[in-house]
Order: sequence, then C-alpha cells, then structure tokens
Amino acid sequence: MKLKFITLLILAALSLNAQGLCWETTESGMGRERSSQTFYLPKMLKTVSAECTVIYRLDKSLMYIVNPIDETYSENNFAELEEAAKKMGAWVDEKMEEQRQLFGATDSSAEVEWQVTNTGQKKTVSGYQCTKFVVTEGATEMGTVWVTSELEEFSALHKDLVQISSLTAKAHLAQPILAARKQIDGFPMLIETALGKIRVKHHVTKLEKRFIAESEFEAPEGYTKVPSSINYQQAPKVTGQKSVTIPPKDTTLQQR
Repeated sequence: MKLKFITLLILAALSLNAQGLCWETTESGMGRERSSQTFYLPKMLKTVSAECTVIYRLDKSLMYIVNPIDETYSENNFAELEEAAKKMGAWVDEKMEEQRQLFGATDSSAEVEWQVTNTGQKKTVSGYQCTKFVVTEGATEMGTVWVTSELEEFSALHKDLVQISSLTAKAHLAQPILAARKQIDGFPMLIETALGKIRVKHHVTKLEKRFIAESEFEAPEGYTKVPSSINYQQAPKVTGQKSVTIPPKDTTLQQR
C-alpha cells in the first residue's frame, strides 16, 4: 500500500512536467559576446540571459520580457511585436542594400528570394551530427547553418522556431537565415551570418532533453507588470561596444 502511494506521488509530480529541451548558446558579433540558456516545450520557449528573460507563449500569442534585477515584466501580444519589428526594418534594409552594392547581389527593388542549398557536408557540433546548409541571395552568400536531425521526437520544435523567428525577422541582422529557416528541417546547432562587415555567430554549445515544468513559462509571481520596453525605432549601434562574456546562470547541463 505504501509503495503504491509513493508511486502515485511520483506520477503526480511528473504530470506537472513534460519532456522538453534545454540548450545553451553563445552569440558573438557586433563587438560583443554573450551566452544564453533556452528551455522548450511545445508552443512554449524561454531564453535566459544576463540582461533579461524572454518567454514566448505560442499557445497564447504572447511574449513576456522579465527583468529579474528590479523584479518587473512586460507583456506583448504577437501583433504588437510584429508592428515593433517593422519599425526596425528601414535600418536592416539599409544594411542589406550596402551588402548588395558591395557584392553585386540582386536588385533591391526586386522581391528578395533566399536560396537554400544542402551542401551535404557533415561535421559534429557539440556532440551532434550536423549537415551544412548555405543561404544565398543571387551569387552572394548570406550565411551558413549547421543542422542536426537527431531530434526527430521533437517534430513540433521546427515549426515553433519558425513561427518565433518570423515575428522578428524583419528587425534582425540574421534576416536571410530566419527567412530561410522554414526550408531547413532540423535543429540549428551553428548559424553564421555575414552582412557586409557585420558577422554574427550563434553556436549551441550544450543541448539535452529534460523534464520542464510548464510554470517555467509564466511571468514570475510577485513581479510587477510594467509597460513594454520594446523599441525598434532606433537603429542599434554596431561600433564602440565593449566585448563581454556572460556565463550561463545554470551550469547543470552536461554536453552530450
């Protein structure tokens, strides 16, 4: 009887969690380096960095930005997020035009189409076998993506990542990669983007499966809700920034 009771308690505890994914990423470029940790369940994604925590709830069409320093958070619906991203589009378009002029890419007045090529080249990234994809615009190489297909049980992950990427693609320097991601099946372990003299790298250094509580994807209790701090109206500065290295908050992940 006692054993049965303990078993029920264990099952009850597991029911509050679900099988998910955790990964750590190092982003470098634009004169800085930073680390982040991401937690994923279907329709839910949370990224934790030293600056803030960003939570996407695809099931609710909401995004939370959490500031642990002053214990506040803001909330945006996806329509607001897309509108804010559009305001950043002019600056990104300007940088894209610079690249076209430098390397003779297609006419900016024409509709941009990103070509994705599977090179067939293989290598291991952070313990996972990956295939190299190249993204081009005309004859200009815009970036490369190393993708693993070893996460077949997380078939919803690719679709969710594409949806999240599409929300801010217009405001992101990695726009070619984000726009092309829907054509690339699998999980991106290493992304390298070239935009003129600006180069950005996203490297997943650790990746593991883990049971994650759904409560991890809610705004923290006791935090104060504040107006949204998203502002894409001002172009980011790409020079004069200090390079910093931010250690991950959670060091329990073990590399495969």
